Amino acid sequence: MITCSDLHGRISYINPDLLIGIEITPDTQLVFVNGHRLFVSETPEEIVERIVEFRIRTGLGARPPAWISENELTDNGKD
Repeated sequence: MITCSDLHGRISYINPDLLIGIEITPDTQLVFVNGHRLFVSETPEEIVERIVEFRIRTGLGARPPAWISENELTDNGKD
């Protein structure tokens, strides 16, 4: 989980695996897979930095994305 502050200063803990994007309108909006949006006071760069730190802390930063198959990792593009 990472922390974010809404525009009223209230802290929220969010699961970064449920984010599909970050928009600037001009406030920063977090867009979730279920379509919900959360306005936060942090910049997109701060959010991305927190997500990277979360991935490193949990060991997920070293793993390939789930959509990459084991064959793609070992074949190196060879047919």
